[in-house]
Amino acid sequence: MLERNKDGKINYKKIIIESGLYLVLFCMLVAIIL
Repeated sequence: MLERNKDGKINYKKIIIESGLYLVLFCMLVAIIL
């Protein structure tokens, strides 16, 4: 899940974008269920 770039630093921007997408999908699922 944690990807590292050439500098060896964790690519936080990609993680934030991915977690944001998962959060949106989760909210949509909850809205459908409720």
